[in-house]
Amino acid sequence: MSSPIDFRVHAMDCLRLAERAKARRHKAVLLGIAQAWVQLADQATSLQACRQDGSESLTIENELNA
Repeated sequence: MSSPIDFRVHAMDCLRLAERAKARRHKAVLLGIAQAWVQLADQATSLQACRQDGSESLTIENELNA
């Protein structure tokens, strides 16, 4: 499983690409993808925190439905 840091790196890559995009549509798509990477990073961070707290019974499904 990738780490939250990996997800945030992907988000930053998308932001850099969005800055260079000439077409508004391309910029919007890249910004949307960056946002999705940030959401994945936040979810992964929450899961890590739960595991560290001893709440390993939390599943990804539960996290996504929160």
